[in-house]
Amino acid sequence: MWNKITLHHSLNSGDTARVAESYWDLANFFYKEKILDSSYYYYNVAFDLYEQVNDDYHAARMLINLATIQKDIKDYQTSEITAIRALSKLRPLKKKYQLYLTYNILGITNNHLEQYNEALNFHEKALQVAEDLGDGTLKALTLNNIGVVYKNLEQYPEAIRSYKAAQGVDSLQKKYPELHAMLIDNLAYARFMSKDYVNVEKDLLRSLALRKEIDHFSGIATSYLHLGDYYLNFSDTSRAYQNYVESREIAIDKKLNEEFLESTLALAKIGGGRSQEFYNDYIEKSTEFLQEERAVKNRFAKIRFQTDELIAETKRLTQQRVWITVVSVLVIMFLLLLYYLRVQQTKNRALVYEREQRIANEEIYKLMLKQQSKLEEGRQQERERISSDLHDGVLGRLYGTRLSLEFLNIEMSQEELNKFSALTTELQKIEKEVREISHDLVSENFFKDSSFVNLMENLLEERNKLGITTFNFQNSPGIRWEDLNEEVKLDLYRIVQEGTQNIVKHSGAKEAWIALWEEDSKIMLIIRDNGSGFSKGEEKNGIGLKNTRSRIKKWNGELFITASPGQGTEIRIELLIENGV
Repeated sequence: MWNKITLHHSLNSGDTARVAESYWDLANFFYKEKILDSSYYYYNVAFDLYEQVNDDYHAARMLINLATIQKDIKDYQTSEITAIRALSKLRPLKKKYQLYLTYNILGITNNHLEQYNEALNFHEKALQVAEDLGDGTLKALTLNNIGVVYKNLEQYPEAIRSYKAAQGVDSLQKKYPELHAMLIDNLAYARFMSKDYVNVEKDLLRSLALRKEIDHFSGIATSYLHLGDYYLNFSDTSRAYQNYVESREIAIDKKLNEEFLESTLALAKIGGGRSQEFYNDYIEKSTEFLQEERAVKNRFAKIRFQTDELIAETKRLTQQRVWITVVSVLVIMFLLLLYYLRVQQTKNRALVYEREQRIANEEIYKLMLKQQSKLEEGRQQERERISSDLHDGVLGRLYGTRLSLEFLNIEMSQEELNKFSALTTELQKIEKEVREISHDLVSENFFKDSSFVNLMENLLEERNKLGITTFNFQNSPGIRWEDLNEEVKLDLYRIVQEGTQNIVKHSGAKEAWIALWEEDSKIMLIIRDNGSGFSKGEEKNGIGLKNTRSRIKKWNGELFITASPGQGTEIRIELLIENGV
């Protein structure tokens, strides 16, 4: 029963190659354990995976392994086809060792298919590659295979030349003792078949001894067969019979089908009391072995079919996986697009809200300015009325009174006259002062710092009316308030509004100072008090402070808070003028 593992069907090229190598290792393991069907299956799987990544070299090596197994199970025609597929991949790559293996398989399969000329042609090509590689062992192996083809053609002189050429390879006994013993046996038997009997028995026995030393059981069975043929040729039936029996027993023990049939048929031909028994055994076993071979070939054909089906299913699943991936990617992209549109919509709403908020802030500031303007207008009207009353009323009456006094004809002493003159001069000074006050009340310069500064002053005036903390305000005349947009000024106003409210509610301060000035292209604002303060880490991050930070962050400004218990608190804010233009 062959072992099967499910194919992987969603790998990249690097992973596919690594998985193929794992299947290759698994196939090698089963081959060494002589579990050929499982080995065949995993070589086939590895081949398909290498095909998927267009790795012709390793795919060809898998084909060589498959052809070898097909040769081993005597499926020579399929082995030949598989080897030719490997050859078509290897020729452009010029991988000589793998080319040698392929030519060797093709030579052996064609020999078994009795296509001897083709077999010789492929073995000659294998021999040329072996010589190019400089590998004596491969050369000797091929020369032996060529000798076998000539033996099958009954061209024994050519076979003998090939066997002798193979024996000429240096150190063959150490490098490949099995081949060394085989060459001795093949050469001796070829000489025997060509009627050259000199030292044949000696060499056959020598080969048998060498094969026994290395436990080469199929070789041992073959040596006994050749010895039996040799003794039978000289009518030494007893020794021939004994050697055939030895070969048959080893074949039975080691399950060597070919050797069993050959030795059994040889025993049947010798005759004797068991001749019919051996004939019957030969017929029965040859039929059984033939059925087994067919069953094996069918099983391997089924493995190929099931592997192809599995590969086709894998490809279908892979294609399905690709479609699922494509659809998933498209769905994800669509969802991302919807998300992006939603985010953009949210951002647009935020921008609209921000623009509307800016407009609302500007409107608020304009309303505050309008209110301030109305107050200033009322104050102006009141000043004009007071100015008119002072000028037309008080000043007129003072002027009339002074003139009346100057025209009085009263006799006085010089001292009284001097005093009278001094009084009239003082009245004249009072007239002048009243006139100046009247003019100042209606002068434009008197209102030069109205608007934003006036708003600040009114705010602090309202805070002072509470009677809890005295607020002092200092504004640098160098600030170009007219160059700042309304929203910046409104945010500054709200910051001062929040800061002064916190001082009144939480600090317990008797006095506080608010200062505005320009420094290094920055608007500097300081809010300082002499209240209770707080320790590091006790700072409360309430909504008021959050709003202040948010207003400052909007203009890329900076906020610094300095405080200590009993020493009051100082808040310093720096805004770049460029950010507020």
